[in-house]
Amino acid sequence: MTTRTSWDAANAAHVERSAAPCGEPLTPAQLGAIRGEFARLGYRDPYDRGARLAASARLLALDGLDSTKALTMGQAGCLYRQLCGFASRADLAAAVTVPTFRDSLRPVLVAVLKADMRQRGQLGNLIYARSVKRPSRA
Repeated sequence: MTTRTSWDAANAAHVERSAAPCGEPLTPAQLGAIRGEFARLGYRDPYDRGARLAASARLLALDGLDSTKALTMGQAGCLYRQLCGFASRADLAAAVTVPTFRDSLRPVLVAVLKADMRQRGQLGNLIYARSVKRPSRA
């Protein structure tokens, strides 16, 4: 299983390798292809510009992006290839969403609580209590 941190590091290394040989500005064809992929994913509204730029910056491991036209040919090619791999807007949003600190702690807290309950011998009681149907009060 790939964690978010290892994915970010691998993605940043890939982007760096892809962008290094070609520092020229992106071509009009690349810009059209990127816009087409975003349209395919459901980013058609002009108000989606901020979301498109944020997703692009995240996929390319950039701190921020003011305009898609600011990308190099290598970055544009890398972004296009990555966008082609997403089936829907929801898939892209899930890939570029940074989990909150609270969300990142949830699996750890559940594991600690289960271990504590196992140690106390209460996990079996909890599972049993949930599986037993209690008579309803009439």
